[in-house]
Amino acid sequence: ISYQEAIDAANKYSDFLQTIEQTPTFGNEKAYATLPYECYWSFAQRGGLLVSKTDLEMESSRLNLKDYAWYSGADSSNGKLQLIGLKQPNDLGLFDMLGNAQEYMAEPFQAVGVDGLAGQKGGSTVRGGSFRTQKNYLTNSLRSERKNYTNGSPTKSNDTGTRLMLNVSVTHDPRFLNQA
Repeated sequence: ISYQEAIDAANKYSDFLQTIEQTPTFGNEKAYATLPYECYWSFAQRGGLLVSKTDLEMESSRLNLKDYAWYSGADSSNGKLQLIGLKQPNDLGLFDMLGNAQEYMAEPFQAVGVDGLAGQKGGSTVRGGSFRTQKNYLTNSLRSERKNYTNGSPTKSNDTGTRLMLNVSVTHDPRFLNQA
């Protein structure tokens, strides 16, 4: 899909969420869907609060990537997008956080240099790698830029998709105002 189609999907799902009772709420505000911010995606990919930093470091050396991710090669995806849920989920129960389809993020791409962010903001940021990514490149920190337009049309690729997150504004809730 294109970046614009990912945004459109989030907006349509948000519209739907506003019409049903089962939508999670905070106070009297219903949740809505957005593309994930990079920091939230990275936190979820690592397993959230269910995994300590020590566990994460120990686990990464013990994990067999082929049990959790689709990547390039005959021993994995064999060059094809796979159905979600055929590999093991992470500690939060999320499937395919690495490999299979890279995922659009909410922020535009900006290069990261030794001293932090560098350069101008560019196209869309994608995270997680895909079935085309070499096994040794699949890491939590893998991020790349996707052009938003190619030859005047929205850029689409069969290895790029999105994962939506639910969000709710808390800054307008009196319980969160005037807190340091």
